Amino acid sequence: MVKHLWITLLFPALAQAAPDDRGLRGWYVGGGAGVLIGQASDEEGRNPGGFLGSGGRLRVGDEAIPNLGIGLAFLGGAGTGNNDAYESTFGGLLLELTWRPLPATLTGLVVAGGTGVGGGTIDPAEGDERDYKGTPGGAIYALGAQWEINFGDDADGFMLVPGIHALFVPAQAGNDAGVSAFMVGLETVWYAGRAN
Repeated sequence: MVKHLWITLLFPALAQAAPDDRGLRGWYVGGGAGVLIGQASDEEGRNPGGFLGSGGRLRVGDEAIPNLGIGLAFLGGAGTGNNDAYESTFGGLLLELTWRPLPATLTGLVVAGGTGVGGGTIDPAEGDERDYKGTPGGAIYALGAQWEINFGDDADGFMLVPGIHALFVPAQAGNDAGVSAFMVGLETVWYAGRAN
């Protein structure tokens, strides 16, 4: 319960921070979809081959201090094994940090990383003798890079965001099933802005 309490207190605490110390972009909401290229392992640790599919993300958060944001990301995806031996799905909820490492004139690059809880399924294709199956679950990790294309002069408003993200639900706690994937996608993000 204590772990969940700090998350509940985090966002109101950010809202009460000194306005001069806050990022100009304010709170944000965004989402999008992309193509997944991934790999899975079943409950016996066997490698059934790669998969192709699609996935999506929805995220909300706040630029807590200039160039550093904190928020929540909801993600999910599904794919079919390249050898048609299995189907895989996964999803999760992450606490995500975003950082703009470049100078003020090149603020488009955003590096994102997060961790949270998630899981998925690996289901065998009907009639496949290899019977690949499993339920990966537990910790989920994400790391990515994206470029925000701003069509205006301000730090707020809508932005188009192409990017690539690596997503991992590793085998853990005696469960050999796991999923890892790259998602290449396109999002839109809206920043509320913050009054100076």
